[in-house]
Amino acid sequence: MRNKLLRAALLSLGVLMVPALALQAAQPDTITTKADENTVSIVVQNRNFLDMRIYVVRNGTPFRVGTVTSFTEQEFDLPRALTGTTDDIQLVARAIGSRTGYVSHPVIFSKGDTVVFQIENAIGLSSAWVTAGR
Repeated sequence: MRNKLLRAALLSLGVLMVPALALQAAQPDTITTKADENTVSIVVQNRNFLDMRIYVVRNGTPFRVGTVTSFTEQEFDLPRALTGTTDDIQLVARAIGSRTGYVSHPVIFSKGDTVVFQIENAIGLSSAWVTAGR
């Protein structure tokens, strides 16, 4: 009898713990670092049917920033190595599963700015611009 009560108590405790652990795993880390005013971020708005790989080209060298799923928006912070001097950058979007892509005009920015890269469904209509400060 005592063994059955102990088993039932442990089973009910386990049933209650599983959702709590799952909820804890779904929460983001509570320790976050706030981006400082020297960070340059890129906001990519992908309005294309295809997922896109995003690159930053500086001095002719491409650096992969990340991937943006179709019809979503994502923000990336540029590494300091890409934002150090007065050089300009170009943004490149390469469609996954296709040969289509887009290369932006040269973009000049200052530290603390946000570069918005809007990828349209008609990829030739895509554009990039800078918004000052955060």
